[in-house]
Amino acid sequence: MKKTFQIISTNILIIFLLFLISEIVVRISFKNISIQGIDTNLVASQAIYNSIGLKPLEKGMCNGEIIEVDKWGFRKNSHAVDTTRKSILLLGDSVTMGVGVKADSTFAGILQNLYRKKNILNPAIIGHSVADYLNQVKYYVINKDGPTNFKINEVIMFYCLNDLAYGIEDIKQPGGKLRSSLGGIMAFFRSHSKLYMFLKNAISDRSKFYFLYNEKFYRRNNQYFKQAMNDILKIHKQLFSLNIRFTVVILPYEYQLRNFYDNEYHQQDLIKEFFNKNNIHYYDSMKYLKKQTKNPKTLYLYADGIHFSNMGHKLIAEFTYSSILKKDLPK
Repeated sequence: MKKTFQIISTNILIIFLLFLISEIVVRISFKNISIQGIDTNLVASQAIYNSIGLKPLEKGMCNGEIIEVDKWGFRKNSHAVDTTRKSILLLGDSVTMGVGVKADSTFAGILQNLYRKKNILNPAIIGHSVADYLNQVKYYVINKDGPTNFKINEVIMFYCLNDLAYGIEDIKQPGGKLRSSLGGIMAFFRSHSKLYMFLKNAISDRSKFYFLYNEKFYRRNNQYFKQAMNDILKIHKQLFSLNIRFTVVILPYEYQLRNFYDNEYHQQDLIKEFFNKNNIHYYDSMKYLKKQTKNPKTLYLYADGIHFSNMGHKLIAEFTYSSILKKDLPK
């Protein structure tokens, strides 16, 4: 019995040491791999009606980078907010929040640096969807239940293809069965082990996996697609009635850029069809991003087909600035 115990203990120790050595090797060799997860102190439940939000005056980690929140609940960058200026409100999820990227390197931070004429307000957080964007518009602009010292006269929504599929209680995220049975263990490794992220990417194409999962919702008669589009239409009508400019920037998945000439461009076409029919102003960044690189993976975080890298954020900032904001500058 004692000998059996020693053998088992020795094997466990060997496995642990091999895991530890492999973890160190991956961390040294692949510095671009980010662990995932957000510190819970950054998240305020029901901050904006029934939507979560960034907790004011908090500081924590999200996907390996520091997130600082100002006293109004916006992600801070090096440019101080000037309440005497007019403001642009950004609507978005974790992509707009800029997970895994320093504040000044996110497209929100870069836009603020390029465009000093107005404040760029970024309340985006992980998990937001179109329903949350509608709440934010009501909170900050329509009802003005939020900070009243911001003169918001423009709203830009950065629409990602998962914005209609997440945040809906009866829609399970990809890998639903595995998540339900091993969710806690998987979350631990995602937030602590770069080796786990490396192996996960090595054995599966996560970018393709998430794209195909979200693709199925993009049908004209799909209830979630219709609900999301109708919520965007509500935002458009509410802002139009107040003479506030509203623009949507459509963001692609990495898998779409990689297979630009093979896929049917289906999701963006359906979105743009709805926007054109309802006079919603938009810009599609797909072709612009495709022209900028031969390797789309460089525009996204490691093993991530949704969230942009520093280069991706830079290009989205340039696209948004040249398409929307530069037109407002005096010639």
